[in-house]
Amino acid sequence: MTTQPKPPRWALILGMLGICFGAFGLLAGAQDIAMPYLFTIQKQAIATISRSFEEPAEPQSAPTPAEPESEWSAAMHALVSSPPWYPRYAMGMGIVRTLLGVACMLVSLALISVRPGADFLFMLTLGLSAARNLTAAGMGLAAGTLFSFWAMASGLIGFMLDVILLLVCAACDRKMYEPRGE
Repeated sequence: MTTQPKPPRWALILGMLGICFGAFGLLAGAQDIAMPYLFTIQKQAIATISRSFEEPAEPQSAPTPAEPESEWSAAMHALVSSPPWYPRYAMGMGIVRTLLGVACMLVSLALISVRPGADFLFMLTLGLSAARNLTAAGMGLAAGTLFSFWAMASGLIGFMLDVILLLVCAACDRKMYEPRGE
């Protein structure tokens, strides 16, 4: 009977962090997938609020010519409007983020279980996640909307965390994870 080897302390810590960050990735991916729907709800709310500010207090007897959009309404519309490509991009990146979150959790479990090659898969998943996060930060900056600001901020923070975990894993002794001859 063979016993399961105990994972090194670094693998246990990185594995637990990977599970936590993978779970956050699942939640954030679901939010990214819902982003186009949030845009629609936000635009409807702003339009309703704008109309309530622009409606006269007393009904007028004669129709008035259409007034230009108020400054407040124009500013709010510009804040929540997005380029035509951004909703589809957000949904696509949300799907990718969700898949990477699942992969990160599974690979983290393999790292804790001391499976051969789990260290390489962990670093590969972190590298893919870092690339996705850097892309999200750049595309969020390019879109320039209120919602894309958060995509940009979370992309930069996620990129930094992925790189730190990747460097820690690369610097540790990973001999336990080499393929074993049976």
